Amino acid sequence: PPAPPPPAAFSLASVLARDAGPALSGRALDALVDGLADAVGDRGADVAAAAAGALGYVFKYCAAKLLEGLEETGWPRCRRHYAALLGAATDDARHLGARALARLVRRCGDRAVLERHVGLVCDAVAAKGVSDHSP
Repeated sequence: PPAPPPPAAFSLASVLARDAGPALSGRALDALVDGLADAVGDRGADVAAAAAGALGYVFKYCAAKLLEGLEETGWPRCRRHYAALLGAATDDARHLGARALARLVRRCGDRAVLERHVGLVCDAVAAKGVSDHSP
C-alpha cells in the first residue's frame, strides 16, 4: 500500500472542512471522511492521531450533512464510516475513531434521538458479534 501522508498534511482536511464545510457535496464529503477514517486506522500513532484530529474538525464543520437521516431513521449518513473507525486494527485507532464519532453524534442535540441511535448501534454490534482484539 502507499505510504501514509505526513501528519502535517491532515491540517489541509481541517481547513477544507472549515472553509468549504456545508458547500461540500455528499460525495466529496464521503471521500474526505473515507480517507481520514482509513488513516485513523494506520498503525503509526502520529498518523492516526493527526488523522483523528482532522476528522474531528471535518465532523465539527460538516455535522449537519453527516447527521442527515439520524432523526428520521435512527442512522446518520456517516454510518458508512462506522466500520472503518470502530473496527480499526489497533485499540488506539478504535478509541480515536469512537471518540470522533461520539462527538459528532452528540451534535444532534436531541437526547431521545441520540438514545435511539445508541440503542441501534448496540443492537447491530450484538447481532454481528464482537471478536476479541486484545493481544
